[in-house]
Amino acid sequence: MTYQKNNEPGKIGRVADRPDPVRYLSILVRSLHQIAVALFIGSFLFNDNDRITGTFLIFVASSGLLLLALEGLRHRQFYREFFGLITFIKFVIIGFSYHHLLPPTPALMFVYFIAATISHAPKRIRHRLIF
Repeated sequence: MTYQKNNEPGKIGRVADRPDPVRYLSILVRSLHQIAVALFIGSFLFNDNDRITGTFLIFVASSGLLLLALEGLRHRQFYREFFGLITFIKFVIIGFSYHHLLPPTPALMFVYFIAATISHAPKRIRHRLIF
């Protein structure tokens, strides 16, 4: 598989400069989001009550939306990039599992797997424009 270089138009979404304070805030928010995800998945694995699971869901959603906003400052076309599509798919699967339309534990493990895989993929894959 061949890829065009990053400076060739049309393959990777536009990237803006991001000041260092925003970058460091993004790292902090990403760490908090990973903690929230671990607590949320753990609440399903250990069969905590719905109140606790709902609280963790709010923590996951708020940290995830803040992280998406911070990433949107740099990657202005994220909704057209591969990681934007994966983010939408994660929302759908989490919603289905939270409402028990999918088996929660396997579905959330799959979401965690695709999130970890895409977040560690090379930039040319993660930020590739899909439409």
